Amino acid sequence: MASNRSSVVQSAPGQNPKPANPSDLQQFFSLALNNPQSQTLDIYVKGVEIKNAQVSGFFDNVSGQLAGGQWDVVWGPQVFSNPNNKDDLEADNALYVAHNATLDMWVVAIAATNMSSAYDWEDEDFAVRKMVNFPFDPTKALEVVSPDASVAQVTQGTALGVSILLSQMPDPKTGDSLGTFLTNLIANDVATSASNLIFTGHSLAGALSPTTALLLQPALAAAGWKNIYVLPTAGATPGNAVFVDQFTSTFKPTAATVVAPSIAQASGNIVTTLNQLYWNQDDVVPRAWTQLSSYLTYTPGKVVGHYNIAPNNELIELLFGAGLKVALTTAQSWGTSSNLQQLTNNTAFSAHFPVTYWDGRTTSWAEYTPPAEIFGVEGLLDIIAQVHIGQYFQPFNLAVKAYAPPLPTTKTPNDFEKLIALLKRLFGLGIAQHEAANA
Repeated sequence: MASNRSSVVQSAPGQNPKPANPSDLQQFFSLALNNPQSQTLDIYVKGVEIKNAQVSGFFDNVSGQLAGGQWDVVWGPQVFSNPNNKDDLEADNALYVAHNATLDMWVVAIAATNMSSAYDWEDEDFAVRKMVNFPFDPTKALEVVSPDASVAQVTQGTALGVSILLSQMPDPKTGDSLGTFLTNLIANDVATSASNLIFTGHSLAGALSPTTALLLQPALAAAGWKNIYVLPTAGATPGNAVFVDQFTSTFKPTAATVVAPSIAQASGNIVTTLNQLYWNQDDVVPRAWTQLSSYLTYTPGKVVGHYNIAPNNELIELLFGAGLKVALTTAQSWGTSSNLQQLTNNTAFSAHFPVTYWDGRTTSWAEYTPPAEIFGVEGLLDIIAQVHIGQYFQPFNLAVKAYAPPLPTTKTPNDFEKLIALLKRLFGLGIAQHEAANA
């Protein structure tokens, strides 16, 4: 559910680092997407002020490699940061719309979980034991109810995330909500009924993107949109079986060649169908909340079966064998109690190591292969993160090094300590015992 989206905020030159605020986050996000002049900022990264940080604009670096050529950000980007947590403002949700004139295509891109955001983890990712009837009005307070298998429902966390995207994240320039912007594209003859609209996102957004698309679909269809699609990856289960049936009947699997017939399928790209969830079979996140208990095979000396790694001492074996197994079984029980069901339209793929990734701690490209033995919580999280993030370049056959990181010269620490504390609070894994043993 996590991404490496950091909470980076601007700090005025010569001043002490100031607390994060959404406008600073939005400004950084905007430059990280489009920054043709290679503008630099004085920024504040995890408590450290950095002068003249170079910000690399994504579309400025890779448009020549993208289908259709030049893509332009036409709405947003916008960032939401929970206003009730003023001491630790993080980028809890982020969103933008990009357009390609050659393909007559509009893409709604929704961000994944910010690994540093307790709000994302607790209020959006893990809030699955209460439900919200679907459809719901995102502009009104959510009516949280008990699970009911007879009506369409989505998890409380999914409903909250979608509500934030549609009602609390207006375009910074025009003030238009995402829904208003998309309907006005056709009303103002900017788009036509032949235009293509795709909702996409990874992890948390792998649940938010299909739910957002289904919630907006009636209004968008009424406005004249005929070609609406979704492309979620690594998404957890957003709703129950009735919701899944609604989604499946509305968004039928469609070959990508139908949407963009002029684009040849890249060699090695297995993502050939839209309206389909793509997920790594070794990834724990898309197994939430229906396939978690089978994810970890606990046998002495071989704790995490999917990764074929062994503990290096008995305490770690106890923690990751018995403790993690209990945690995953508990989490699946939440999904069972809420009648959750994975999207029927889904494709599982297998990936491989090594994984090439950008290491913000060293500001350099690195390769990762799982160790033969696991030595601690951070070691396990390293593996999970690479499977959940790094291996998802493979099904698209994307060259990772072609995509410049947003902060190519700025060192950024990892957030594993904060994540470990969150998981400890959520599941009570007994991590304190492990930490004490390795102190």
